[in-house]
Amino acid sequence: MTRTPLTLSLNPLQKAKAQEKLTQLKLSFETGLTHQELAPTFKKKRPQSSQGKPASRQKQTQTQSVPDQDKNAIQARRERLGKIFQSLDWLMATYPNCFDKENPKPLKLRIEKDIFNNLPEELPFARHHIRKALAIYTKRRKYQKALVENPHRYDLSGNVVEEVSEEHKERALQRQLVSIQKLKLKKGKLPKLKVDILILSI
Repeated sequence: MTRTPLTLSLNPLQKAKAQEKLTQLKLSFETGLTHQELAPTFKKKRPQSSQGKPASRQKQTQTQSVPDQDKNAIQARRERLGKIFQSLDWLMATYPNCFDKENPKPLKLRIEKDIFNNLPEELPFARHHIRKALAIYTKRRKYQKALVENPHRYDLSGNVVEEVSEEHKERALQRQLVSIQKLKLKKGKLPKLKVDILILSI
């Protein structure tokens, strides 16, 4: 008996939410972080009134429908995340002796200062995107493993500049253990789906 592949037809809002969820799952898998730990990256900003109060507390005078607002908010978060990953790609391309996704080195403490001192004026992303990119990069499991195993930290040129303190090694080791434990719990909770192919029509 031949199984028919399962196809999901989604409306534009559902497509946007599905894309965002897939991005979150991919990032969670790469870094070993939970959705709650990644929440600041996907944090939705609440609109502010001219008096500085959330717009939700004002009288309902909105001109857009709720679905449109949700769609716009999701699109804004997707664009923000795209700029974060764009800045991460820029870091690896500009400083290949320092940033390596597959074989990371422990970074010099407060290395963002060196990055900002040599930052080109016209870039398609801002400084806060670089800070977010650094946070994601240093929270990855491979980077935490490098902190534990490598005795030194490196600057943008790939030169040794300082030692990794025992305190930072111990902290990285603890994060590794917590990450492994969370991954085991996830695998134990995930149901096995007997579906050959799942196609998202997006």
